[in-house]
Amino acid sequence: MALEKEILLLQGQLSVEDVPTMVLCKPKLLPLKSVTLEKLEKMQRAAQETIRQQEVAQKEQQQQSEQ
Repeated sequence: MALEKEILLLQGQLSVEDVPTMVLCKPKLLPLKSVTLEKLEKMQRAAQETIRQQEVAQKEQQQQSEQ
């Protein structure tokens, strides 16, 4: 019997009382950022770095052509 109490009433009737119990489980840790979001941010940083390097290269070419 899983924590059940049998209660006999005065009239001879049988009643069953269910006692609720707390079930504990492991806590589940969720990441603050999803894996997909992290991948997108990494791709965006890489694209911005590439653009920045191209802009630096263009400025160097302009400076060399002016000389």
